[in-house]
Amino acid sequence: MYYVDGERGEDSTWELIDHETWMLNFTKSNLEGSPSWYKEYSASEYFGLDGHRPQDYYELTLRMVEDKTLFEKYRRVYHKDSYAVTSVPCPDLDCIHEILCHTVKHNVKDRSACDRLRQLLEDEENTQTSSGVIILPATTLLLATILFSTIPGL
Repeated sequence: MYYVDGERGEDSTWELIDHETWMLNFTKSNLEGSPSWYKEYSASEYFGLDGHRPQDYYELTLRMVEDKTLFEKYRRVYHKDSYAVTSVPCPDLDCIHEILCHTVKHNVKDRSACDRLRQLLEDEENTQTSSGVIILPATTLLLATILFSTIPGL
C-alpha cells in the first residue's frame, strides 16, 4: 500500500510518504473461512526512513553494507518473511551482494552500480577483518558453542 502526498491543493508534492507491505495468512484464512491479512512492515518505521526519494533508498543500501543486522532485516522482507530462507544469515559476501545489487541496479544490462557496490562490500569486509575483529555468522557461533559445550572441563 502506498501513501502519497496527493490532491491537497497547489502545494501537493505527489511524493511517496510511506509504503506498507501486507501479507495474507493462508493457513489462518482457510481455518477461519475468511481472509486474514496482517501488515508485514511499514518502510518508514521498519528501516527508519525519513523520506522515500531515490537518494533515501541509496543511503539505506549504504547503511546495509556496514550494518549486517539491518541487512538481515531487509533480507527478511525481501524474501517475504520466508523462515526457510531467512532462518540462517547470508553465508558470504556473494549472497549479500546478490540481494543488495537489486537495490542499486536500474538497468538489467548495466551492472556498473553492482560492481561499485561489490567494491564497497569488499572494503567493508576488509575493514572488519583488519581491525582484529572477525565477525562470524550465527551458524558458526552456534556450532562452536555446541562443540565446546561437549568437551569435558570446558
